[in-house]
Amino acid sequence: MKLKNFIQVLIIIVFISAFFKNANAAVEFMTSWSAQSYAPTWFQGKIFPTFGSRVDVSFELVDNGKITDLSKNAVRWYLNDAMMKNENSGLGIKNIFFIPKYGYDSAEIKISVPDYKGQALTKIFSIPVKSPEVSIEQSFYENPSRGSNIFTMRPFYFNINNLNNLSFKWLVNGEEANLSNNAVFNLQISSDTQSGVGINIEARAENPKNTIESANKLLYLRVK
Repeated sequence: MKLKNFIQVLIIIVFISAFFKNANAAVEFMTSWSAQSYAPTWFQGKIFPTFGSRVDVSFELVDNGKITDLSKNAVRWYLNDAMMKNENSGLGIKNIFFIPKYGYDSAEIKISVPDYKGQALTKIFSIPVKSPEVSIEQSFYENPSRGSNIFTMRPFYFNINNLNNLSFKWLVNGEEANLSNNAVFNLQISSDTQSGVGINIEARAENPKNTIESANKLLYLRVK
């Protein structure tokens, strides 16, 4: 009898544990965010925020496959452990925005629903904050040849709306080579240049409204 009772109690414990596990699994947060920083129109990846750019964050609470109505629930938002919004700002708040400050390489978001059907629900996730970057596209494979060689600067994660808001500079072997403030640079290599001669190309992009917001890229090449 004792063994039978033990087995029955064990079955009940397993059933209750499975019930609560499934109940918790049935409720989940669906989060999304978008940053108002610059990336080329063809870029298919996630556009990360940079310092000073606006980030919009939102969520939905899904219960058994259905989006829930939180209009009567308290929702608390935290950014890097500091409260941004709570029930004093209104009930059912599903979105916020913030602007990343200098000194952080990520922003930690915490969403808390303190009472949903008697449960306290929490979601914590991080949003990377990137410094501006520059990549260089080139019209040739591996190394330049004598004649015309086209380079195109591609900036990412600047706090701008379009390329016209940036200033560009190209340097060849340390000397400024393009005075037209253009993202495209045509390097002309004379016909008498020997094969194997080294050429260093540097691309610089800067936001004139905020000179801290800048990026550069270096290429070390040899003439074919």
